[in-house]
Amino acid sequence: MTGLLQNARERLSPAARADRAAARAKFYPELFKLLQSKQAVPDIAYATLAGFRAEVVKNTLTAVNTIGADRVSVAAPQPAKASKPDQVATTLALSVK
Repeated sequence: MTGLLQNARERLSPAARADRAAARAKFYPELFKLLQSKQAVPDIAYATLAGFRAEVVKNTLTAVNTIGADRVSVAAPQPAKASKPDQVATTLALSVK
């Protein structure tokens, strides 16, 4: 029993948590690059996803927040610029009628 408790203490120590956080910080960007190199995502997929997201926001605004449907519309997705090359750029623009 003592060995189990000691092992748990070592795993939960501040140094161990910092080590794990540093490992995750390296792992996920590398995983993203690997996945990106194995299967490229075409631009049309991003545009389609943006359109679906916009429709969900519109439906939520009109159904849940009871904003009149005549006041909410969805425009065609526009290209966005990523601030970092290993991230997907996302921009949301809203206007009021």
